[in-house]
Amino acid sequence: MHADGIADAGADDVHRSAAMRIHRLELTAFGPFPGTEVVEFERLNAAGLFLLAGPTGAGKTSILDAICFALYGAVPGDRNGAKAFKSDHAPADARPRVVLDLTMRSRRFRVTREPGWTRPSRRARSGCVEEKAKATIAEYVDEEWRPHSNRVDEVGQLVTTLLGMNKDQFCQVVLLPQGEFQTFLTAGAKERHDVLESLFRTHRFQAVERWLVDHRRQLDGQCRDAEAQLDRVLARVDEVFTGIAEPALTERRPQEVGGATRLDYPVALTSLRARQSALAASAAAAADTESQTSERAKSAQHALDAARSLVDLQRQRREAKNRWDELMSSAAEVRRREREVLLARRASAFEPLLELVEEAADALRRAEIDAETALAALDPPGPVAGTDPLTWVTEEAEDLRGELASLDALIDTQNELDRRTHSLSELEDELDTVRAREVSLVTTLAGLPGEIAAARGALMAAREAAAGLPAAVETVAAAQSAKDSATRAVELGDEIVQVEAALFEARERRADARDALHLLRARRISGMAAALASRLAHGDPCPVCGSRDHPQRAEPGQDEVGPDDEAAGEDVVRRAEDAMGTLELRRERLRSERTAAAHAAAGLTPDTAQTRLRDMQIRRQACADTAASADTCAATLSRLEEKQRDGHDELARTRAALHTSEAQRVEQTAAMTGLRGKIAARIGAETSLATRRAVVLQRLDHVAALGPALHSRNEAQAAHRAGTHRLDRLVADSVFATVQQVHNAVRTETDIASGEALNRAYSMERAATEKALAHPSLLEAAQAPTPDLTALAQTAEECATRAALAGATTSRLDAAAARLDALGTTLEQILAGWAPLREQRDRADHVASMVAGTSRDNSSKTKLSHYVLAARLEQVVHAANVRLRGICGGRYELEHTLSRGVRDVRGGLGLRVLDTYTGVRRDPATLSGGETFYVSLALALGLADLVNNEIGGAELSTLFVDEGFGTLDAETLDDVMDELDALRSGGRSVGLVSHLAELRIRVPVQLSVVRSPNGSRLDDSR
Repeated sequence: MHADGIADAGADDVHRSAAMRIHRLELTAFGPFPGTEVVEFERLNAAGLFLLAGPTGAGKTSILDAICFALYGAVPGDRNGAKAFKSDHAPADARPRVVLDLTMRSRRFRVTREPGWTRPSRRARSGCVEEKAKATIAEYVDEEWRPHSNRVDEVGQLVTTLLGMNKDQFCQVVLLPQGEFQTFLTAGAKERHDVLESLFRTHRFQAVERWLVDHRRQLDGQCRDAEAQLDRVLARVDEVFTGIAEPALTERRPQEVGGATRLDYPVALTSLRARQSALAASAAAAADTESQTSERAKSAQHALDAARSLVDLQRQRREAKNRWDELMSSAAEVRRREREVLLARRASAFEPLLELVEEAADALRRAEIDAETALAALDPPGPVAGTDPLTWVTEEAEDLRGELASLDALIDTQNELDRRTHSLSELEDELDTVRAREVSLVTTLAGLPGEIAAARGALMAAREAAAGLPAAVETVAAAQSAKDSATRAVELGDEIVQVEAALFEARERRADARDALHLLRARRISGMAAALASRLAHGDPCPVCGSRDHPQRAEPGQDEVGPDDEAAGEDVVRRAEDAMGTLELRRERLRSERTAAAHAAAGLTPDTAQTRLRDMQIRRQACADTAASADTCAATLSRLEEKQRDGHDELARTRAALHTSEAQRVEQTAAMTGLRGKIAARIGAETSLATRRAVVLQRLDHVAALGPALHSRNEAQAAHRAGTHRLDRLVADSVFATVQQVHNAVRTETDIASGEALNRAYSMERAATEKALAHPSLLEAAQAPTPDLTALAQTAEECATRAALAGATTSRLDAAAARLDALGTTLEQILAGWAPLREQRDRADHVASMVAGTSRDNSSKTKLSHYVLAARLEQVVHAANVRLRGICGGRYELEHTLSRGVRDVRGGLGLRVLDTYTGVRRDPATLSGGETFYVSLALALGLADLVNNEIGGAELSTLFVDEGFGTLDAETLDDVMDELDALRSGGRSVGLVSHLAELRIRVPVQLSVVRSPNGSRLDDSR
């Protein structure tokens, strides 16, 4: 059976090439067959009607089980739950397997399946190993088998896609198993719905239902959006009226629409326009009120300004009077300042002499300080009291020069001592350096053995890394390959999704092409009468009825269809199927490549493979870096060994130099002891020659500086006495009584100028204040009463507030009127688009409800897709009745009913059996066993007839009937066999499964199942 076969049942070649056709079946250790059995179905298919014969329990049904297992990995009925697929008669290590060669969609496939089974362990003496189920599928292309997949799930998916049926549907329509022959007849509405939907591909009508629901939902959303916009506009209208004198817009009257409350938006718009007119009148009245209050506010403000000017003049009069009183109180201070300026001017004549006396006094103080400093610097002290200081200075200088000459005689001895001391210091430094070098060499030599051992270890590690580098490179290459495979698997998965999308579109195009071909054939059949009539002449017998009179001959229509049009339609269908086959081949090839890529990737994702590759690259680089350091490690080891040898040699040389330097130090120390004794005999051992000589030189300098300081002090004393005497004579001849009064009267020029400026400012301010007090306006203001500014300000503020409120009211009303005008325009625009949108939504809702079966107008409450299936079932019933009348002699007739049965929530898929003898319509469950058998058989054959001729449906070219014939009497059996035999003319082949001897006589082509104690085997000699 092919799920999408060609619909032309009359063209046998096309029919046979497009239908599902079984060529060969091979069984190994499966069911009751312990060995390998092969069924060549070509011979059986050629006969059209064949028999699988054998005694009860021999394994006839197992042949059908093997076909179903090869396709779906399961067997019909309750036997599948046992999972006992392996033959109990086969050896323990025999591998069960089923191989099926068949044609699906004009393509030759080979499906191989192995069920899960338990085999003895090859390693342990006892124990078993569980083998998992396996499956492969290959296609015969270009004279070779090309594999598509080796995964169980992918094989099952591909077979289901190609056949267009799952396992249960396959068993109900094609493989009518023992005990389940009447399933479709007695099935519930849900199971019958699933079978019909799969066979007749009514998904497009479900897509129409979904589209109508989505379209209604979209229009409903658009309406809700428009109504939300209208509500927002009306809410803004309410906001405009909130806070103004006019009431809010409350004239929007709700109305009932479909059980829900909705605003009457046109009425709201009319009310809005009326409120706009009232608001405009209110705005005009507010403008008049604003004008009147503005005039009153201006008058109150003028009165307030005049009162403030009067108060300001009165304040100026008071401030002038207060300032005059202050000026009169400070007159004595002004007179004192005038006298002080006059004395300062007279004292300025004494300033030059005062400065000379001050300078002489400063010079005297400095000279006395210098003399005291020079005397204090002498250690021991200078001359005693009663001694002339200048004479003492001369004698002390002569003594110091004599001592300095005796000290200079010891300078050569001191230089020799200093030279030897410096030499000894250098020798000590050299000894310290040699000792430090010795310690350093000992430390370095102590650490070298460890460094040498570490260098040898690094060299060995580098050589080992160099040896392992090729393996690291191979690991990176393997990781790169896994990463590339994982990436390729992801890319192939994306490409498979794209191909499946294209395959879906190709299937739709093929279905459309088949629909068009079906219409062409219908039109051609309807035009055949006109074609026959066109060849009739008067008096010629009609080839249909034989009459020679032709009173009403059929006339050709305007859209007559010929064989060429039908051939063109068939060509379009073939091209669509070829395109779909190409896409399916590409999809299977991509799946195979993806499986191989996933296997090569070892289950890694691109990210994990990239991470693993990065880790391998890091390890390889580390190994390469370590191997590259071998030469460096060897050079380092050689350098360290050479450094060790050189260190031992240098240590020996350093210790010899240390011994020589210590002998030289002893010699220098003895010579320095003699030189220190010679110097100590002259100046003592407590001080050095340089120190003593420096002390003598310093005292000589101090004594030499003391003489000039004493001369300067005597001269300064004489100059100070002469200046003081002259100043006393001049003061005696002036207005000042003492020199101190002169000092007190002296001022700087700045102070004198400041005093004079203050006096002038006083005079000017006094004259200005006197003039202000005599000003007429101030005198007039002083006589006037003081106004009440608070009352006047309150009056002006109240008037201004009333004017501002009136202005704000006018502005608010004007703004509200402008905004209402804009909102009214917006409301009109939205209403213009909302009205037709609402009508579209209501129409879409009515159509969607009708199609969904929820509308009041849909009296049967049936969905469109369910209604189509009911129509298909009605056609199946008509086709089945054709078979049934031939079998039962017209007693029984199947009827399709729209009424709902038990657990049937949809209705439309009910079946009843009309007994023409009694006129009673019976439930199929009330039929006897034999009646159920042949009624179910007629229904199955009618279903196969309709599907076989249905464009877009699955083509059923093979039918198996398993048992049930024993329930028939001889006459009914003859009728059933006649109907089954008639199927061969349509290109079908029917396989009967029975143990009846009568069938072995009636059906010449047979496949016998031979039973034995060691298992069963096949015998196809007949």
